[in-house]
Amino acid sequence: MVAAIDGAALGGCYELALACDARIATPRAAVGLPEVTLGLIPGAGGTLRLSRLVGETLAINLVTSGRRVKATEALKLGMLDAVEEGDVIEAVMDYLEKPRARKRVLRDQPPRPG
Repeated sequence: MVAAIDGAALGGCYELALACDARIATPRAAVGLPEVTLGLIPGAGGTLRLSRLVGETLAINLVTSGRRVKATEALKLGMLDAVEEGDVIEAVMDYLEKPRARKRVLRDQPPRPG
């Protein structure tokens, strides 16, 4: 299952994307867990899954700040698997045809240190 992100995927939307095997976005996308700005803690597994992608320290920083991260930076941080120009659905199809596409279940991976 691949999440196709074209625009803002914040809070529960990004947590749903984290539950997918991969996250593909367009350059105009933004991701993050801004619930803390409302006094809430992300509650759909986002805190655990994010730490498995970007490491514990960065995940804590992102969750406690509620910062929204633009697609190009999110790709560098490991929050996204690819950022592609054009139609996001075509980008997902292209991604799935490449050898790098693989099933990756985050709950089975340990949190990355640091």
